[in-house]
Amino acid sequence: MSLIENTEERYGVIAILFHWSMALLVIGLVILGLYMVTLPDVGFNTKKIYLIFYHKAFGILVLMLLAPRLAYCRNWLHTCLTGKKSPLNLSIFPFMH
Repeated sequence: MSLIENTEERYGVIAILFHWSMALLVIGLVILGLYMVTLPDVGFNTKKIYLIFYHKAFGILVLMLLAPRLAYCRNWLHTCLTGKKSPLNLSIFPFMH
């Protein structure tokens, strides 16, 4: 049994890293966004502009991490579904492609 692969008892290291890295990024984006709303919106504010750039960059990073995460989950789900042969799962599986 490898720590990398998902099992029925436990998620693998890759799934855990995807989950927690995206969770921390999204929480950070929410906190940063809420902080930016409290800043005054008058004139040219260098601090606010830098924060907006960081917010955009981390948002794009979350979006870029979403594609490999979905691909990894889809691959793991396919392995699970083909091994269990549940009629409900097999009927839903064609719509997941």
